[in-house]
Amino acid sequence: MADEKYCSKSLSSPIIFESKDGQKITLTPYLINFKLSKLDAKLHKESYVTQGVLSNDLLHSVAALYSVSLPEMSPDTIYDHLSDHAKTIVLIQDENEVVQSYPKQITAEEEPKPDLSNLKPSDDKDTCPVYESPPNFFKEVFSDKESEEEEEETEEDEEDEEDFSEGCNKFIRDVVHRRQNRRAEMQTKGNENFGIETRIAAALTFNKTYINKGQETVHHLKYLATRLKYRKKFGIGKYLLNLIKDNTICGKYDAIVVHADNDATGFFLRYGFTDDVILNSRFKDLMEQFTNCTLMSYLPSFTDDNRSEPGMDLADMDRQINKWRSKAVEHFQEQSVLYKRMQREIIHLKAITTSQQTIINQLQTKCDLLLKQKLDIEREYLQYRIKADRSDSDFDDEDTRNLIKALEKYEVKWNLDDDEEMYCHGKDSEEFYAISLKFRKSLEADPEFSLEDYQVQSISKAQIKDNSDKGIEAYLVGSTKNSSRILSDGFIEEDYTESQDGKALLFTKYPSVAIKSSNHNSSQVIFARISDNCYKEIYNEPNQSVGKTKYFAVFDFKYATPIALIKFEKK
Repeated sequence: MADEKYCSKSLSSPIIFESKDGQKITLTPYLINFKLSKLDAKLHKESYVTQGVLSNDLLHSVAALYSVSLPEMSPDTIYDHLSDHAKTIVLIQDENEVVQSYPKQITAEEEPKPDLSNLKPSDDKDTCPVYESPPNFFKEVFSDKESEEEEEETEEDEEDEEDFSEGCNKFIRDVVHRRQNRRAEMQTKGNENFGIETRIAAALTFNKTYINKGQETVHHLKYLATRLKYRKKFGIGKYLLNLIKDNTICGKYDAIVVHADNDATGFFLRYGFTDDVILNSRFKDLMEQFTNCTLMSYLPSFTDDNRSEPGMDLADMDRQINKWRSKAVEHFQEQSVLYKRMQREIIHLKAITTSQQTIINQLQTKCDLLLKQKLDIEREYLQYRIKADRSDSDFDDEDTRNLIKALEKYEVKWNLDDDEEMYCHGKDSEEFYAISLKFRKSLEADPEFSLEDYQVQSISKAQIKDNSDKGIEAYLVGSTKNSSRILSDGFIEEDYTESQDGKALLFTKYPSVAIKSSNHNSSQVIFARISDNCYKEIYNEPNQSVGKTKYFAVFDFKYATPIALIKFEKK
């Protein structure tokens, strides 16, 4: 454990990390709260993390590591997070090991001149500048080029607090000065020229927060970064994650939440984190202003890995299971209530629809009866006037003839038989739709015709009543110039076409064939019904350019009844 004079806590004795190629480094993990270390520094003028390491220098080194690793994060934002009651785990390399290995890191090339243009003058307040789009303020701190490893997370505090970046300009000047001295005296290996910036290997920052009205504890992982020269070789990132997962080190928790960079999601998935959207929706209150990142979480088991008596957590596991069972029952009950109410609502709406349809049918029937009564009254009135005018000797014969013609017009147009079914618009609409659908499907079956090139414009129903539902439906082959007469009076011998067996009405099952027979000049076809066993099948037709096609020849026009005239338009 750490000595009382230090403001940090050593989490273990020095640990040796070995890479696959046999390289070894010795690191010691420390847990520090920089906010408390600042208070300690105010009380004792100086605050040390470990022997010879000032807490303020470690603060600036950690901020520099995060800033260089996460270039999109501004330094002032990083300092805000480090000061916001957050805890930071830092891995510090053995000082003598750093001194011994330093000459191996120097290349033959001359080190570039450090750029101190971003620093404030020494007489200004020694704080970190605020940038809208921050340059790499700490680029002179580390000699090895760093890149982002893990994620960032921010939680701004609107309160006016102490600026933790105070002293950062002096720290950077000292770093540059020590580096210059190391190059000038590289053979002496003096420890005084190796600051904490040369010893820090990795850092992790998190804070404890609460969700669900304080019922669940969450460790919010803000930053995780490793120096470039130590990455993907020693397993340092995995080691830091294991430390934050350890209840004995970081305290009990219900979940660990991190906003991972899109390039780092694979790293967290390998070590037990999940990016399940539904599961992570419970942590939506932790979502902040970050973009291009993925919300991920880690849920611990009921038993701590470090406990020797796992049975001690059975009671907690039972409580969690009972809690889950209770919530599951509540959710099932809510769903059952919802389903039942929806069922009742559907039944209610169905009843309303049925009632409305009944009322509509009744009103339609009454309307038809009133129309018939109106016509009867008008007819009786005309008959009365004719009778009255005939008895008047002074009445003009021309007026009488006009009244008789008007009466005959009403007789022809509106004289409905009492047993005749009233006209139904809905029934005709269904029939027209069926005819149009058959027409489109038949055109679609012909490879020489494109369905997209034809569009049905209108369908005119024949006035001849067809009492037979038996027979085949087909399209008339030949001219449709007498379509009006055919719809009103039916077919006659004048509509016959020459065939191999003589004159007859020719029909086909395909409207495309009927269109071809008119050489594509006609924009309408006649749809008809042919009585069963009253036609002859033939397989050719005069002046037909297409191949072998089946036709239906009707030699007696009485066995063919027109149904409708289909008018179409070629696009």
